[in-house]
Amino acid sequence: MELPFTASQPESNKAYCWTSVYLTPPVVPGLSQDVNQPHRVKNMEVRYFAPGSFVANLGFVEQIFANRGNPLMNDLMTIAPEKYCGVTCAIILAPHLTKFTKKQCGLPHISQATER
Repeated sequence: MELPFTASQPESNKAYCWTSVYLTPPVVPGLSQDVNQPHRVKNMEVRYFAPGSFVANLGFVEQIFANRGNPLMNDLMTIAPEKYCGVTCAIILAPHLTKFTKKQCGLPHISQATER
């Protein structure tokens, strides 16, 4: 959870946090060559959550899928519903969960599990 920027600080000044980035990558490119046709790009919404130590990972993801810091892309469904493909998702990077057992996470025993 430690924010790398504060790693060299004394323990009392270190920051422990979650980081997040909101992206709207295109899933349907605008292919119309006719200037009379409206631009047909459709986007999805993705929110990534990661511990502070993974903040560089979010930067990498943003470079690949980014709206490149465009504040007008926020809340895509409200601003331009015709550009929204109907998909919203959240991706949570949680490496600390590898230290938990299935029982600690509240998962049922395999004999009680359903296909779902």
